[in-house]
Amino acid sequence: MKQRRNSIGGLIALNIVLLTVLALVNFAPTVRAEGSTAAGDYVIVGGSVNGATSNAVYVLDQRTGVLLSFLYDRSKKKLDGLAARSVVNDGKRAAPSR
Repeated sequence: MKQRRNSIGGLIALNIVLLTVLALVNFAPTVRAEGSTAAGDYVIVGGSVNGATSNAVYVLDQRTGVLLSFLYDRSKKKLDGLAARSVVNDGKRAAPSR
C-alpha cells in the first residue's frame, strides 16, 4: 500500500511540474530580432516547369509580395534560382482601371 501511495504522489508531482513547464512555454514573451520574419510569412509550393526534367520550388514572401522560383539541379545537388516576380505589381497591372 505504501508503494502505491508513493507512486501516486510521484505522478501528481510530475503532472504539476509538466503543467508548470507548459504554462511557462505558452505564456513566455516572444523575442524577435529586428528585421526578422515570423513563421507563416512564406508560402512554399512545389511544381513543374515546362521543358525541365526536375521540379521547381516556388516561394512567396507574403510581406513583400515577391514570388521566387528555384529549380533543383541534380548534377550539382543544389537549388538554382530561376526568376523573381513582384506579385503586387503584376496584380496592379492586371486590375481594371476605373
